[in-house]
Amino acid sequence: MPTAQLQQLSDVKLQRLQALSHQNAGIMEQYKWVQERVNVPKSGFHAPVLGPIALEIDVKNMQHAAMLEQNVSRTCWGMFVVQHPDDQQRLIRKMQQEIKQKPAVTCIVPEDAAQPISHPGGPASSLATWGIAHTLDEVFDALPPIKHTLCNEGNLHRAYVGTEYDWMRG
Repeated sequence: MPTAQLQQLSDVKLQRLQALSHQNAGIMEQYKWVQERVNVPKSGFHAPVLGPIALEIDVKNMQHAAMLEQNVSRTCWGMFVVQHPDDQQRLIRKMQQEIKQKPAVTCIVPEDAAQPISHPGGPASSLATWGIAHTLDEVFDALPPIKHTLCNEGNLHRAYVGTEYDWMRG
């Protein structure tokens, strides 16, 4: 990836982190702590810690981004995602000891993240004749543990999205 794209990606993440800090005063310190102590070799964690979730998604369409914001709780956007049950307790304990904060943490094990996301109401394509284009979990890119967390927390796999034509008709 060219340096300019990396810088732009970094700027987007920083903007999201700053926006999160208005709702969660400790989120910047928590993020920095994870980057410096967890996502490094020999940290003692079983897998990388992802998050906060808001930093881990890529949404190309601003209308879709607004829909995601409406369907996902503020707490969820600031969550960290671990991929091993022991890491969840370890992360909480270490942050409480070292920076006196309790982060919002959830665990999605790799076996669960590897499963396809099910759509209980049926795939969006089966509802295309009624103007349905997607489910909300299909309108953004993210690593599987992040996508599964957002489905678990915000039921994105149950939220159907119409076409842009339908949005304009109001």
